[in-house]
This record gives sequence, structure tokens and C-alpha cells, in this order.
Amino acid sequence: MATLIVEDGSIVANANTYVDVAFVDTYATDHGLPLWTGTADEKNAAILNAMTLIESKPYKGYPSFKGQELVWPRQGVTLYGWDVDFDDIPSRVTSAQAEAAIRAITSPLSPDLCRGGGIKREKVDVIETEYFAGASNSTTYPVIDQLLAPLLKSSTKLVLA
Repeated sequence: MATLIVEDGSIVANANTYVDVAFVDTYATDHGLPLWTGTADEKNAAILNAMTLIESKPYKGYPSFKGQELVWPRQGVTLYGWDVDFDDIPSRVTSAQAEAAIRAITSPLSPDLCRGGGIKREKVDVIETEYFAGASNSTTYPVIDQLLAPLLKSSTKLVLA
């Protein structure tokens, strides 16, 4: 079983997550998300898979301490006009990781994708799948994106004339 080592903002040695199973258990219950079921090993793996997604985002600011394992805590981040403390893990990050873990318990967060226009038609027994040419078959997670949006670098590109 993978061991979860929770970063709490104090730069915990070998930290590999911002949340533990108890946090996600409570989050799932509080938000009425019944998909969060499984063994301890399955839940730990889902939390670590969620961490991969959370860590891959382009956050504002920069790591608070030289040599820290994870991208949070950070400096130079403002949230709603207030500076995020240099040793804080925002609740938006922990909530987003919980949301991602709940999804990861039932399916991969980043499945391998087939390029080249997608499937036009596939039928197995009574189940059919059909994709339009050029349609993306990637999965998006709006609630996770919305939670993290204020913490991410702007995707707006400056065009100079």
C-alpha cells in the first residue's frame, strides 16, 4: 500500500499529497458524492493519481522554499486581493485534489487518447460509440478547473503589434 505523506505547509519531508483518506472521506460525505468507495489501497492510489493532476497545473507565484517536494506552498500568489501566506495550502487546492481523487477511484484522470479524428462508430452488443471527425475525446473536469482558476497563471496571451 502506498503511504500518503501530507504536506501541511511546513515542508514535510517526502510529502506526496495535500490530503489524506480521512479528508476525502469527509469531503465526499459533506458534498454528497457517493462514488468515493473502495479499499484503503484503492483510495490511497486515487489520492496519489489526483495529486499528479493537481501538481501539473501552471500556478501563479513560485515555491516558498528551496528544495520543497511539491508545488505548494507558494509565494507571490494573490487570491481575491489578499496575499496567500507563504506556508499555506489553499483550501481550493485541497478541495480540488479531493474532487480529483473521487473521480480517480472509478476511472483514470488522464486516459491515453487516440489521435486522428476519433472513433466514427463502434458497436459492441447494444453499446455504441460515435465521435465526429476532429472531436476531442479527452475528459474535462469543470469543478476542478473552477476551484483552481484563481490560483493559475492567466492563459491570455499578449499579442504585440
